Amino acid sequence: MKVLVVSSIPEESALLSVIAQWIGCDVVSAAGVQEASERQVLALADVIALVSSSEEALGAVRRIRRETLAPLLVTSPHLSDALHTAVLDSGADLAIQRPCQPTVLTAQLRALVRRATQMSPLPYAIAEELELDSRSRTARIGDGYPRQLSPLEFRLLEVLLAQRGQPVAPETIVMQVWNYRPEDGTDLVRKLINRLRAKIEPDPSQPEYVITVPGAGYSVRDGAVEWHLDNVDAPSDKNRVNKR
Repeated sequence: MKVLVVSSIPEESALLSVIAQWIGCDVVSAAGVQEASERQVLALADVIALVSSSEEALGAVRRIRRETLAPLLVTSPHLSDALHTAVLDSGADLAIQRPCQPTVLTAQLRALVRRATQMSPLPYAIAEELELDSRSRTARIGDGYPRQLSPLEFRLLEVLLAQRGQPVAPETIVMQVWNYRPEDGTDLVRKLINRLRAKIEPDPSQPEYVITVPGAGYSVRDGAVEWHLDNVDAPSDKNRVNKR
């Protein structure tokens, strides 16, 4: 389990890193959300601990939620009721005012690690050419090497697979992937689709798996999917749809 500590305060970063290591996690640190994003460690973290000023907390949470759904702990000084509410509504899972007792911080972080472990979906695969590993969030094409997917990329696949063979509207994807209002981020869908295709498509300019349905949305190619739950294969339709 990988914990990302985001803090520009060395003492706070060191404390959270020690706590995360003590509860058995690997730790990656970044001085800010921008740095974490540029280093591509933000999207791959299993749990995120953010240390932020009161003025920057809300913007930092919103920025994080644009890239990952990982459980998020926010610590901030002077956490008013209004800010506390806004931070949680923007996507934080827990928000606490610092300074606080290390025992409380340890319990909070342990709770999020436990939640992240329980969030791991059941194993499944996309048959034939494309195979997914839901526990490591990787995709393998044919006999190629596994390609790491971010939590958002994997969540997008889950949403499309749940409606396989049927187009999913961008507005629906926004609500089910980011939990935003539809008008808040349909442009995010296009960017996420492009990122996903860049990782799983043999030729992203000619997608074979994630298909654009003009005027309707996006779909996983029908007939390419077999679900594997508890080692029981669900039947799959072998029909094909045209590439778009």
